[in-house]
Amino acid sequence: MNVVHICEQLGIHCTLFTTTFIYNYNEKHPIGDTVGFKEDEPPNWDKLKYVQLAIQLEEELKSHPAVLSLRISMPITDDGHPGSLLTKLVTFPKVASMPNSFTIIDDLWPFALKMCLQKVSGVFNFTNPGVISHDEILTIYKEILQPTHTWTTVPPNGSRPAYYVNTDKLQALFPGQIPNIHDGMRALMTRWKEKQQHYQQLVSEGKDVETAKVLAYGQTVAN
Repeated sequence: MNVVHICEQLGIHCTLFTTTFIYNYNEKHPIGDTVGFKEDEPPNWDKLKYVQLAIQLEEELKSHPAVLSLRISMPITDDGHPGSLLTKLVTFPKVASMPNSFTIIDDLWPFALKMCLQKVSGVFNFTNPGVISHDEILTIYKEILQPTHTWTTVPPNGSRPAYYVNTDKLQALFPGQIPNIHDGMRALMTRWKEKQQHYQQLVSEGKDVETAKVLAYGQTVAN
């Protein structure tokens, strides 16, 4: 909230990235729901400390209507970054799989910049439209990137929420511009494969590993 107050004092637009982990499937929004949790629906999941803090922050932001709050969900990138859900997911031998909303950073980051420049305010579910499960993600990974990849699907243990958040509000600002999660995921895997091939080519041509990573992936922490 200190950042919010400073921005208000200086007349600077403030954008915060928060989380959709405040929701979990329930009777109103069960698995298979075609509507999803909308931005104005109250949270129904708070089993993690940082989620409790996120809920508290959103409550306090209600008195600061000029702030833009973008709720992201399990962010995924196409560069092998260790913080990407996909980079972690492919290392797990066992995976709990339920349909979920996801944020493909490569798809949505340009719209975050546009919203900042346009001084958009309010709360937005900042995910690709639709849902996809971990099994479906790994199936696309196996098809496009790693044909020998294997995993075992196990029942969820309740330690993490699963949900579908509504993106109508975001899509109304950018109609037809944000790819649905299935199309976005396939495109991401294709880009990741191309970057891996570029990296391997650079190494075969004599580039040192770190330089090849920067040239192929755009950052030094890629696999």
